[in-house]
Amino acid sequence: MKVTWAIVVLAVAMACSRPALAQDEKVGVTMGYPTAVGVLWQVSDAVAIRPEFSWLQQSSDSDRDTFTASSTDSSGVSVAISALVRLRQWGSVRAYVAPRFEASRTRIESTYVLDSIFGPGFPPIVTSETTELTATSYEGGASIGVQASPAPHFGVFGEVGMMYARSRTTQDSLLQPLSSTNRARSVGIRSAVGVILFF
Repeated sequence: MKVTWAIVVLAVAMACSRPALAQDEKVGVTMGYPTAVGVLWQVSDAVAIRPEFSWLQQSSDSDRDTFTASSTDSSGVSVAISALVRLRQWGSVRAYVAPRFEASRTRIESTYVLDSIFGPGFPPIVTSETTELTATSYEGGASIGVQASPAPHFGVFGEVGMMYARSRTTQDSLLQPLSSTNRARSVGIRSAVGVILFF
């Protein structure tokens, strides 16, 4: 359902735009915050499409005390797409509205090891537990943005708007046969800034 909504937005934006001349087409690489790398495709004078991608891989090990150790491996990936529809333009500066859709998935696996010592003459008993947490979220919203090109092949942009997100988190444990699932919804303000390198 969420993917269908994103495709509809993309199709409407492209259908409502007039084709750009070949010499006016611009393609660039975007680098922004929140951390994401994307491609900006200027479909026409009035509409641009910006798919984005982010990825994170992290591992950590720790010793809490003499008897306890833990390790954590986590990974996350997100894919987003925005349609930038021009509102006004003043020279190389343009204002636009950007409907946006994002899907993300995060996986965290944690292992805890506990050495239990009962006393002299008793061998230590080592116990361990592994938990796996998986989170999936979908976010939609729209922003008002400004894009400027202060130099050839270089641009900057800033955006602020509203977002609505739904997430589902599942946690499994090897020692517990049942898993727990949490669902959440959130509404808030989203902002982004970045740079563009045009080809």
